[in-house]
Amino acid sequence: MQPAGYLTVIFLVGLAVTLMVLLGSRRSRSIRAAMRPRPTSLDDVFDPNDLAEVTASFAAITAEQRRTNPGESAALSARLQRVINRRSPIRAIAPAPVAGATRICFADGTRVLVRNQGGRLAMLAYEAAHYPICLRSCQTGPEGPELTFDYYGGQVVAVVVGMDQAD
Repeated sequence: MQPAGYLTVIFLVGLAVTLMVLLGSRRSRSIRAAMRPRPTSLDDVFDPNDLAEVTASFAAITAEQRRTNPGESAALSARLQRVINRRSPIRAIAPAPVAGATRICFADGTRVLVRNQGGRLAMLAYEAAHYPICLRSCQTGPEGPELTFDYYGGQVVAVVVGMDQAD
């Protein structure tokens, strides 16, 4: 073999090894990124003191909005009163695109966002998948309209955040 042939073979082998190293390091980076623990709650992402301050600020803004615009809560209650009168059952309970809220979808197409309540809404979702559950009442509470659902396992009261629209 001529010296130029050796140089070509050495060059091609070097190029192949370089490509393998580069692709291997890229793959190991993506594997490491996939294995990195993901935050499971806001406490994992934010400082608890900052989170408490932001939560208090949002609560103050919500209270101010309810005080300055009481008609909004009344209009929401009137809309939900139609769901009660029609005895429209729950069709779905799903996570909302807003953090801290859950979407409740009724058979007549009405969708509301309610504040998360941990396992209470999960139990309601389980029961709604097996039995027709209707909204029993909608009353104005200190934090806004409160929906009351009765089901075999008990009663759930959910605070309405606002109306939702179909995706």
